[in-house]
Amino acid sequence: MSRAPMAPQPADLWLPLGLFALFALLSGAGAYLVVAHWRGRAAGVGAALLTLLFFAALLAGLWTLMRGGGLL
Repeated sequence: MSRAPMAPQPADLWLPLGLFALFALLSGAGAYLVVAHWRGRAAGVGAALLTLLFFAALLAGLWTLMRGGGLL
C-alpha cells in the first residue's frame, strides 16, 4: 500500500513565508544600518536594496524547487 506524499496546504505555508519575510526585512535593515554608519546614507540604501534583492532571488529559487518537487 503506497500512499501519495501529502502536499502542504497553502495555509500551511503562511508562517514560514512570514518568517522568511521578517528575516529578509531585518537583514535589509541591518545592512542599511551598518553600511550607512561606515559609508554614508546612499551606500546604506544600496546595501539594503541588494540584500532584499538577494532574498527575493532566494525565495524565487526555493519556490521553483518546491514546485518542481511537487510540494506546491
